[in-house]
Amino acid sequence: MNGSARDAASEPVVPEVVRSPGSEDVPVQGPPLTPLSPTESLLGALLGAVPEVAQHVVRAAQELLLAAKALVDAAEYAVEEQRDARGRLAADVDTTNVRRLERFE
Repeated sequence: MNGSARDAASEPVVPEVVRSPGSEDVPVQGPPLTPLSPTESLLGALLGAVPEVAQHVVRAAQELLLAAKALVDAAEYAVEEQRDARGRLAADVDTTNVRRLERFE
């Protein structure tokens, strides 16, 4: 290491000054804050909300889950119907004039 390059870990932490109009300067230590994830934002909003709002959000989430379950059930029913139709179609096909082809490699 040469004399002009300094190790970042050995440098003292200098507080940044946040300036907002009409207020005093507030020193801030450390790196800037990272934005909250969607989950953290949702939890923070729920914890700060009044109980009626939190109950409404929980009920809405339950309804959303029920709607997703209904979609999955409908898709399973459609797949089962297709399987049954293919099974009936395969049973109706006459295979007496079908012969196996030999494969040469």
